[in-house]
Amino acid sequence: MLLRAVAATALLFAGDSATARHYATPRQRADEEPSSGQLRLFELDPSWAVSTAMAQSVADDLRAEGTLYRAPLPNGKTLDVFRGVESNLYRYLANGQVAAYLRAAPLIRRRWSRSRPRNGVVSFGRDGTVLTIRVTDRRR
Repeated sequence: MLLRAVAATALLFAGDSATARHYATPRQRADEEPSSGQLRLFELDPSWAVSTAMAQSVADDLRAEGTLYRAPLPNGKTLDVFRGVESNLYRYLANGQVAAYLRAAPLIRRRWSRSRPRNGVVSFGRDGTVLTIRVTDRRR
């Protein structure tokens, strides 16, 4: 049960609620209205964000699968927030290979520590999750 929760959490972080549903219990997947103002498990995207599912290069030789959120800023700028899971780890999760994912995550983390991030601020979690933040110019 805990392994399935880890897998679902990583996929939800990447914005892939459809695949994460496969790891959820029947109760977690229920389409009932949540009680006491709780958020639904599979509807976590912020309402202000326009999001796009994509793959993104995050370091020298590392790519991640996830979701890019864009929010407008003053002066023609845009705040880009990408959250995802390293591509190889994502494939393990998408194929139901949780044990392979858990074995590979520390190796990917070590690779990340030796690589150079691409532009913007990049954070790489021990579980293979990736968060990048950057400001871009919309006028380009």
